[in-house]
Amino acid sequence: MPDAPSHLAGSAASSGGAFLSWTPPFGMLPMFDPMQYNVYRATAAAGPFTLIAQLSTATFVDKSALAGSTYYYVVTAAKGVGESPRSNRVKISL
Repeated sequence: MPDAPSHLAGSAASSGGAFLSWTPPFGMLPMFDPMQYNVYRATAAAGPFTLIAQLSTATFVDKSALAGSTYYYVVTAAKGVGESPRSNRVKISL
């Protein structure tokens, strides 16, 4: 199982929505294994968190996030051996 992504950070995106970026865990480079990140979002700090995106880059813009709302995000890393624990949680108010 991969380690959790680290240093998850977020802010309001200049083009609208929420911008997220994180540091991939060691070993999550494409040459080692196909990589995937799962982005989860909630409207309360305790969740429940819902999967909103699966991607292969360490940045994401949530264009479905609505202005005037507050969201909480976590990210996991996934490889053929399983899904990592969750990253740190970030709060973004739009």
